[in-house]
Amino acid sequence: MHVAIITFQLRQPYAAETHPGIHRLLSSGRHAPLGDNSFIFVSEMTLAQVCDQLRPHLVSGEHVFVFGAGRYFSYAADSAVAAAVEHLLPGVRADRREVPPPVG
Repeated sequence: MHVAIITFQLRQPYAAETHPGIHRLLSSGRHAPLGDNSFIFVSEMTLAQVCDQLRPHLVSGEHVFVFGAGRYFSYAADSAVAAAVEHLLPGVRADRREVPPPVG
């Protein structure tokens, strides 16, 4: 099993309807959104294989980075986001930071 952090620079925010190739890849494993254009992705594919599968679905001016996730991570996120990530990574040690209240 490989755990990847995938982050995109896309011309428009990711949606399954507008990026069906990316959606197919994410659906081939387990995933949870980290932001508009970033995901944690768990599959049997290596990081290079994930990148190779995503590359044909990018157009000029777009890019993707695929990072390996280790056995430890730290985050500051709302509980709904954090719960989805922690569900994909049972047993992985996480250091949770509270998100400060909105300013203003």
